[in-house]
Amino acid sequence: MRCLIVHHWDADGISSAALLYLLLRRGVFGEPPAKITNVTPKIGIYSLKSLRLQGDYDLVIFADICFPKEEVLRLKRFVGAEELWIFDHHVQEEIQEASVTHVNPIIKGESREKYPSASWLLAEHFRNYVTLPHCEFLKVLGAVGDLEGGIKKTKAYQDVKRFLDGVNMSFEEFLHVVELVDSNYRVGCNECVEDAVLKLLEAEKPQDVLKVKEWRERAENVRAEIEKCVSGCNEQQKQEIKTASGCNVLICELDTRLHIISAVTRRLAAANPEKIVVVVNRGFEMEREQDSFVQIYVRTHLALDLTPLIQLCRAKGCSAGGKPEVVGVVASPDVGTDFLRSLKEFLTRNF
Repeated sequence: MRCLIVHHWDADGISSAALLYLLLRRGVFGEPPAKITNVTPKIGIYSLKSLRLQGDYDLVIFADICFPKEEVLRLKRFVGAEELWIFDHHVQEEIQEASVTHVNPIIKGESREKYPSASWLLAEHFRNYVTLPHCEFLKVLGAVGDLEGGIKKTKAYQDVKRFLDGVNMSFEEFLHVVELVDSNYRVGCNECVEDAVLKLLEAEKPQDVLKVKEWRERAENVRAEIEKCVSGCNEQQKQEIKTASGCNVLICELDTRLHIISAVTRRLAAANPEKIVVVVNRGFEMEREQDSFVQIYVRTHLALDLTPLIQLCRAKGCSAGGKPEVVGVVASPDVGTDFLRSLKEFLTRNF
């Protein structure tokens, strides 16, 4: 059997893909595959067209990444797969097709707190097969990667704390592990992300990650750029608008080639918990004109559901995905300016 894993590029997607390698090798999906390939789409672009595929596959598994039903089924046909599985915890349309198994408790009405990451979902779904400490590491890595300090507000943190105590590591030290893994996509390197899955299979404990020299160097460069962008937003590159209900919306503009918009947005939202934060990056992939895009991230700590934005984005021709508290958008420059205007109007009217 030949298996293709398509996964997100962040720590949760990487750790989920590594977990799938372990599960596949143990024969959880049938006969252990003779070949396993993991790929991630072009970083920042939610499109399957960017996948670099070679050969046919019997089984395709999506982990922590959401695409429209038509695209998913088109890929399945393209690689000749007999079976397709999806493991996710984002808001998405359920795919109900023969030979497709869609595992997403969130769209069934389950609490999101119960499944803080795709890695956590995988570990829970296959709990009888993931009893080794290495599997627990991958499970926790994905969850802390997705929620960072927010994991402490969930019931899942009891398991996280138990794991960290067992490996003699503080939460702050573990955040550094997440930072190193995420550095692979922050610098825009697809090959680095895909290689990171295999490196995590070799890292049986968090301390092993801290020894990866190239990850440490990448993380240092990323950290400096994040600090620069956050400082810029706080000092000058921002504006504020009010919604119909009196809610404040903070809007900040970036110009960076690194994939740090989610990190900058998270930092600004944490510093402004009473606001909706919108961050726009116009410097994304600008070195090749045909690949230039506008990135937009929206995040809030308010008790609001931002997911209606996803439909607005897609209706405007943008690529988008997210959860109630965060939505990420990618648009071409010509669409991006018009969409940003529509986004401001939507937020003003609906929040």
